[in-house]
Amino acid sequence: MKQKISIRPFEDTDRQLMVTWLYQDYVKKWLIHPENWLAEIDQRHDKFNWVHHYIVMLGDQPIGFCQYYDCYQAKDLEEWTEVQEPNKIFSIDYLIGEAEYIGQGYGKQIVQELVQIIQQQEKEAEEIIVEPDPQNFASIEVLEANGFVFDRYYRKKL
Repeated sequence: MKQKISIRPFEDTDRQLMVTWLYQDYVKKWLIHPENWLAEIDQRHDKFNWVHHYIVMLGDQPIGFCQYYDCYQAKDLEEWTEVQEPNKIFSIDYLIGEAEYIGQGYGKQIVQELVQIIQQQEKEAEEIIVEPDPQNFASIEVLEANGFVFDRYYRKKL
């Protein structure tokens, strides 16, 4: 039976691992500017304190990264979403950084865990929206397997 993942908060000591993951070809092709992700992580206690960053663990081994954020807080940074009030609509990002774990169902588990975290921590949350690259079929399959429905974005009502 496949081992269940866990998610823990991102720590300063995770930064170098994140650099390694972001510059892997299988990750970088979906993230146009890895340096922007690193800048956001570096400023996670200040300018980007509204983004919740996590490391995905399989046992004691880190295998990926995920995050969620209030779309209202990102409205000046994200051109793809229009949100009128805070604490209602959230978005997620996720990646598997270790190649040997790609295609084994861990992405589905990551999204399940993130949805649960948002439901537990964001009591007013109504919806999660995601805009994966249209060619990222694996990510789209993960979202659909978690009940997201396409309607301009991939959406899941909470």
